[in-house]
Formats: sequence, C-alpha cells, structure tokens
Amino acid sequence: SLTATAQFSDKNTEKFPVFPSCESQDSKALETCFYQEVQDFVYRNFKVPTALQEKNFKGSLIVLFEVTDQGNFKVIYVDAAEESLVTESK
Repeated sequence: SLTATAQFSDKNTEKFPVFPSCESQDSKALETCFYQEVQDFVYRNFKVPTALQEKNFKGSLIVLFEVTDQGNFKVIYVDAAEESLVTESK
C-alpha cells in the first residue's frame, strides 16, 4: 500500500505540487491527482531487490519526503527492515 502526504502551507492555505498532467484540475482534484501521480511513479520505478523477491519477503517501508519550491522530491526519512529497501527508496 502507499500513503503519501505532501503539501505546502502558506497562511493556513494548503497547495499541492502540480504535475504537468494535473494542471487542468481544480483544487480538490489537484490533491487526488498529486497522490495518484506519486503512486504511479512509485509502482513504475520501485524495484524490490532480487534477494528479497527470492525469499518472498513481506514487510513495510515508510518514506517521508518533501517537495521543494523547485518541484524536487527530497527524502527526509526512510524506515525498512532491510537496508536494501532503504537504498532503493532513496
């Protein structure tokens, strides 16, 4: 499962980063679109290390990140039982 929270707070107004594919969305739909784009990116790009696949590893992975003013994702914290998952996450 994927849980993501990312936002910019300015005087009690939350503004989600906007992916190009989300530009035409209204404010509430921007939130949904942002989460969907992040989830799609993770599912397309995250590779479970081969050694863990062979062991049928089951576990959780927690990644806390922020989106900078320039739109870059910055990993702040990663927690996983296996170091190879931490490395892949970063």
